[in-house]
Amino acid sequence: RADGEKKASVGPTTVTRDSGLYDMDISLYTDSLVVALIKPNGEDIDNELRSQDFRATVQLEKELREQKNNSFLQILRIFLNDLFFKGKIDEKQYRNILTKHEKSIQTGEEGLRSDLQQAEEEVMADVKLQKDPVAMQEALEKLHPQYVQRMNSLMKEQQESVRQELNTAGLPQNELEKIMSKFVDNMATVDRQMGEQFARQSLALQERLAKRQRLAEEHTAAQSKEQEEVEERMNQQRNTLEKLCEDTKLLEKQKDSIWAQYQSDMQRVEENYHADLQVQQAQLQEKLQERRQHKLQKLAAKEEAEKEELNSSAAEGQTDPKDFVKAQHQLMQQQQQRRMNILEELDENEAEELSMLKQQLDGSRAQLLMEHDQSLYENLQARAQLSEKEARKLMKKHQVHMKNYQERQAEERERQREQLDAKLAQRRRKMEEQSATSQAEQKKLNDQQERAITMLLDTQAGLTEEARKQIMKEHEQNMIAVNNQLQISRTRQQKILEQKLAQRRAKLEAKTRAKQDEKKMLEEEYEEMVQHLEEERQQALAELRKRLAEETDQALKAQDEQLGKVIARLQLGQARRQSIIRRQEKAIKELQEQLVDKVAESGQVSDTKTDRILQNHYREVELINEQLQASRERQMRALQEKLEVKQLNRQRAIEEKLDQEEKEQLRYEAKRGSLSASAVLTKMLMDRRHQAAMDDLEREMKLEMTRQTDQLNQELEEQMRGELEVREMPYRFTTYFFR
Repeated sequence: RADGEKKASVGPTTVTRDSGLYDMDISLYTDSLVVALIKPNGEDIDNELRSQDFRATVQLEKELREQKNNSFLQILRIFLNDLFFKGKIDEKQYRNILTKHEKSIQTGEEGLRSDLQQAEEEVMADVKLQKDPVAMQEALEKLHPQYVQRMNSLMKEQQESVRQELNTAGLPQNELEKIMSKFVDNMATVDRQMGEQFARQSLALQERLAKRQRLAEEHTAAQSKEQEEVEERMNQQRNTLEKLCEDTKLLEKQKDSIWAQYQSDMQRVEENYHADLQVQQAQLQEKLQERRQHKLQKLAAKEEAEKEELNSSAAEGQTDPKDFVKAQHQLMQQQQQRRMNILEELDENEAEELSMLKQQLDGSRAQLLMEHDQSLYENLQARAQLSEKEARKLMKKHQVHMKNYQERQAEERERQREQLDAKLAQRRRKMEEQSATSQAEQKKLNDQQERAITMLLDTQAGLTEEARKQIMKEHEQNMIAVNNQLQISRTRQQKILEQKLAQRRAKLEAKTRAKQDEKKMLEEEYEEMVQHLEEERQQALAELRKRLAEETDQALKAQDEQLGKVIARLQLGQARRQSIIRRQEKAIKELQEQLVDKVAESGQVSDTKTDRILQNHYREVELINEQLQASRERQMRALQEKLEVKQLNRQRAIEEKLDQEEKEQLRYEAKRGSLSASAVLTKMLMDRRHQAAMDDLEREMKLEMTRQTDQLNQELEEQMRGELEVREMPYRFTTYFFR
């Protein structure tokens, strides 16, 4: 019963949240498929779908960030619960620590968002970028990596702050290290699960986009076929009129009059059809968006209740943090899958309802077209002096022609569906290939960093095995966070690139159609436009690789700094132990002198046990000195290896850039017709630039080696000196020995 009362009195039961951060974005309610499908042409439909897909990716990233923040606070709560039950901290300490971190995370995020918003406003105020939405989105996207790195640093600072607060609370050092080791393990698991969730949901979003694009292509193809059918109907009637003129059954003037009346009737039908379609599509869009909003808001409320229930269970008792992390991961998987199923169902229903609306309006239009066809033949019968039998024959012939045309169109639609299915399968294969490539790149990066950290630890001879394990845990957590950041950034930037290229293709298609309408499009001109588009694509891909390489370097640099702090902290502990040995050496020397004095006074021989203590101590000091010397040498080798890996990556990036510039220069010379004359000069120029770039890189790496070595030695020396100055440890055993 006492335990029950104690449990009931434990701190807050829910995590403080910023409702603006944790609610679903309004775009999830408005980003319906029907918004895209009612766009006027296929290019606008595709752009809208890609924009919605990008917003969904941003929303996914935000949800995963919220999940990580919540996991941090709930894991902290679980550990504090355990310490409170064991009497290691009191209720005031419990509340203060938990409340501090809740507020720190919230205020930290608000500050970062404020900085990001200010930077975004400066970009959006750029007049040039306002004219190109995709270029503006690219500029905004360049701000994203800095924001993510600062968010990661914020969470690492919170993690280190937990250590300091528990230490201040008087927790024994061995118990503190044990708790923090488990904390790091659980947060690493959270980060790993975040990466898996993003990869899985990113594929699901790509699959959803592919399905939506397939629905859109079917919709666009159906619209084109309808327009083609109207044109075919009119062409057939015009051919009939011209044939009657050739047979002298109809005067040219009569033909022109009848055709003008028929055209006017058909145009009026089309105008009324499109006006009615626009009004009813707008009404349908409003109805479908209200339905989507109601369903998703209901879903969001259910998801929030499930999260609160899970959080409450973690707050109520002595829960194992591993169980909470696993349960939260499973809950997120279930919620994401359920939401994707609902979104897919909404998409299919919206496409079906829009199709039904069009079928209804198409049916009404078809009836009007048939009535105008009938009116045309009645007019022909009267003015061309045709018999009723001849008029019916012409009408029958027209109907048979249109029926055959519609059957051919149906067969063509079936072939197009097969092509769309094949295209969808091809997109899936491409997604799988991209996923495999991304995983291979992550593995390569992890292997490189694993080798670097292993060599670095080999230089730290004074670290205990437990300290090495702790460093590897911190390294693993940091690398998982880095991989997550790069994976998300790669996905976001790839989507922006695809949207940009899609808009370029749309402009090319629009220009091609305009040229063809003017009958000015030449095959050579079209090929040149296509080649220009391909060059833009290659240049955009090169820029994307460059940005990702720069972001990778920045992320790894931040990871190195964080890991350096961990190693320095553990080395300080080792330094304190070495300081104790040095002070013991001094005390033992004083002890030896006092023993010698006592022997001189009493004439007695010193104790053999004391001799053994002195001999063992001197051997230990000598061994430590040898280990420190070897450690310095191995540290230099590790730094050299790490910089060699960095130099190799930089060298590859430089070579790719110069190679791209050389290709562009050769293409330019080829257009000018001076390729053979300038190719050799271009090659020589690029060789000199390559050599100069390699020399600059070599000098930069040497300076970096010197800087890192000096910086590491200086930091460790200053920290060790500061620690040793404030931590004087008296040697009580000397006083006790001579007491």
